[in-house]
Amino acid sequence: MYLHYDMDCFFASIEMRDNPKLRTVPLAVGNHVVATSNYIARKYGVHSAMPINIAKKMCPNLVVVDSRVEYYIQVANCMQKKIKEKFGSAVFLSCDEGYIQFFDKDIEGFCKRFKEYIYNNFKLSVSVGVGFNRIVSKIASECNKPNGIFILNTKDKFIDYIYDKSISIFPGIGSKTFEIFYQSRIVYTKDIYEKSKEQLQKLVGKTRGSQIFDMVRGNDDSIYDICNIESSISKESTYYPFLSSEHEKQKELKILCDEIKEEIRKKKEYPLCITLKVRNQDYETFTKSKTFNSPITENSDILLITREMLRTLDIYRIRLLGISISNFSSVKYEYLKLFGD
Repeated sequence: MYLHYDMDCFFASIEMRDNPKLRTVPLAVGNHVVATSNYIARKYGVHSAMPINIAKKMCPNLVVVDSRVEYYIQVANCMQKKIKEKFGSAVFLSCDEGYIQFFDKDIEGFCKRFKEYIYNNFKLSVSVGVGFNRIVSKIASECNKPNGIFILNTKDKFIDYIYDKSISIFPGIGSKTFEIFYQSRIVYTKDIYEKSKEQLQKLVGKTRGSQIFDMVRGNDDSIYDICNIESSISKESTYYPFLSSEHEKQKELKILCDEIKEEIRKKKEYPLCITLKVRNQDYETFTKSKTFNSPITENSDILLITREMLRTLDIYRIRLLGISISNFSSVKYEYLKLFGD
């Protein structure tokens, strides 16, 4: 089984923890744009990526706190370290979410222990979902927010739950894909069940169509295919305004690649796996990984590798770019064949 955890309005929760007076007021965290808001503010329609001036019009008594990004990252790093110490292998998708594979037969008990551990150590609430694969656990974690537990541990439970739900509940089906499906009268999961794999492939491409066909049946979670590793080094940046021109994307990608190369030099160990992480304007996160037979060195063309990954993801407006390296080896090969057999 997989447990997927998602911290409840992470940045806002940290601010409310540190200043209890903020717990009873509508709160937004951000500078010019809302990074996150608490659940009181969300009742007024305040949401992430909304300009602060518009948020204040929707909620005149909104309290706005400047983002303390470095502090939030410190909290996240400490939390991730604690999670690994307590629960073993874990994969972190961002600063406030990740998943753990576990084998405890008492599923609900495991979820409660996880939530209690987070609260006792950090005084923060977290929503968790359990599923038989990673996608299912991700969907389950959204079903009982905030501070809830939801379990979809069999395919029958999963299909019963999603059958009449909007297809937008699936990771990777954002506004662009939804619009394509909507034009073909595919709005609910049950509508997808009526389509063949070939029909879906005609709409969104061969790879994506196959992936969605299997995903809604609980047979595929390859959208989360990233290097399952104990240690990694990552660099990422968030952008507002979004990156939209090819020049901007390539410029920022090169900056991240240079930072990663510097980390390789410092570590003096050489990764076998490189992962590109991209988040679009709709807050959908996509990852693309490549594992090599020989280690990647500081002399390898990491920019060339990640450019190809970014090209295949084909995302127009980018709000976050990240690169991570993992599966380290102490052996260095000066000549690395990046592509080919």
